[in-house]
Amino acid sequence: MNKISEIFREFAPEYLNRFGASMPKTHRKTIGAILSCRTQAHGLLYYECEACGKIHAFYRSCGNRHCPACQNHKARQWMAHQIKRQLPGHHFMVTFTCGM
Repeated sequence: MNKISEIFREFAPEYLNRFGASMPKTHRKTIGAILSCRTQAHGLLYYECEACGKIHAFYRSCGNRHCPACQNHKARQWMAHQIKRQLPGHHFMVTFTCGM
């Protein structure tokens, strides 16, 4: 088991039966999107290979911003941008909160 979709396929039904009523609607929607990602539920895309001319069909992705299959490239871009913004040298962050 190496994909979150596989984990969801195996454990989501029981988890939703137990906690679904108390979960935010957006969480249930995200689980559903990840489960249906790159399946017939989202339709097919057809591409023609420029090298051989062969037509290839692929299931469309869900496009959910929380789906690692769909948004992995955006997460990598964000991480690369954050690394560029780092201060040169060792540092740490301290957050102070007001206890009012």
